[in-house]
Amino acid sequence: MTDNLKNIIEAIDKNYASKFTGKFYGIAELVNGQAERFPVTVATKRDRINPADTWQLQTYHRVLNSIELPQTETFGLERSYQQTFIMVVIANVNLGEDFIYRFAAKLPNLVKFSGGYTVLADGMNINSDHEAIAQSEFGQAWEDKHRLVKNIWTVTYNLTITYCL
Repeated sequence: MTDNLKNIIEAIDKNYASKFTGKFYGIAELVNGQAERFPVTVATKRDRINPADTWQLQTYHRVLNSIELPQTETFGLERSYQQTFIMVVIANVNLGEDFIYRFAAKLPNLVKFSGGYTVLADGMNINSDHEAIAQSEFGQAWEDKHRLVKNIWTVTYNLTITYCL
């Protein structure tokens, strides 16, 4: 994973933090432990992500696939990729079932970083199947403690990342 991906996700989380109160973990990956599955942060220290009662909102992003896009004629050299992400959003049920639509609408369309920029491509897909998402992200631990007080959604989105060479 490149530092640029981390910087892009940090910029997205910073944008969200200016509009919502919560815990924004950045990039994470799923780990299978001893008979359990859970997300951990991707940083120098891999912290386990737990749906916490102290936060009304928690998010993390998982990096999926990437494809290099064909080069087009531009002024200067560029290389572009389309990167797919899944953002997992966990929120207290009192925020409502429609909270995800208000939250997802705030995903920034443009993020600039040193050496390039990224734009939101092809919109996004919101998955509201709480049971399936909880099972895939947290397994039985979610069902035992959090199902009645937390909602969980995923937002799948594509970013076109352009590096100016």
